[in-house]
Amino acid sequence: MPDDFKYVAVIESHLSNAISPAGAAGFWQLVPTTARHYGLIVNDDVDERLEVEKSTLAACKLIKYAYSIFKNWTLSAAAYNLGVGGIQNALAKQKSDNYYDLLLNHETGSFIYRILAYKTLFANPENLGLKKKSLKYYPKVPLKTIKVDSSITNLNHFAKSVKCNIALLKLFNPWLLGDKLNNPDGHVYEFKIPKKSDADYSYYYSDLMKSEIIDSNSVQLAVTDSVSLSEENVINHLVNANENLKDIAEFYDVNEVDLKVWNNLKDTSILRVGEKLIIKLKKN
Repeated sequence: MPDDFKYVAVIESHLSNAISPAGAAGFWQLVPTTARHYGLIVNDDVDERLEVEKSTLAACKLIKYAYSIFKNWTLSAAAYNLGVGGIQNALAKQKSDNYYDLLLNHETGSFIYRILAYKTLFANPENLGLKKKSLKYYPKVPLKTIKVDSSITNLNHFAKSVKCNIALLKLFNPWLLGDKLNNPDGHVYEFKIPKKSDADYSYYYSDLMKSEIIDSNSVQLAVTDSVSLSEENVINHLVNANENLKDIAEFYDVNEVDLKVWNNLKDTSILRVGEKLIIKLKKN
């Protein structure tokens, strides 16, 4: 596949496990039906759209399927946004075989141009008067893989049994949605576990979980959480449908008041699906 398709993930999610109001999720913003069609598991306990490697493979299969129909990468990219059927209908109705001649909805009509814009920006920022920012590379975390083909009734207990904790388990396995794993079909799940569970991973948390907190005087403070994991584990929780603060606090065994303080929430605050909440877990 052309390398330029990586920019699809950039414009879809800004390279994050975002969840859209329409139910699309992950780096590639796949909807559940499409994800399942290309081999991903999406249910109440597991969402493999949030596993970047697997979702990338699924997205590539989708794009290559479109290419097998159109024999054209530009139309295949447009089909990623509108669907193969949508592009086929547009081509037939408008008697065209060229994306650039089609009259499409605003989002699909600008989709290719957005890919080109991001490519221009990231590939040659100096041409736009921008200076390349020096990159900070984190050390690669040595991981081991644990395969499980049975149900797990309590992920907290499972984490302890593999000499890990729930914070690290969720960080390296973002496809885990709840506190258990139902697996009646005996599917083999692969858990990524850090080989050194006692190492300090705060540099990952501090980069992923930045938040802005407003104090009582409405002074805006940029706060970066860089707590050492030897004292406190910090994780990022994505709010799912029908979740409330009380349930989230009980699941992570934290105080509901603390949960509000960490996330600058008021008693009247309404949680939104896909909203990120900072959770600070005390190490046992």
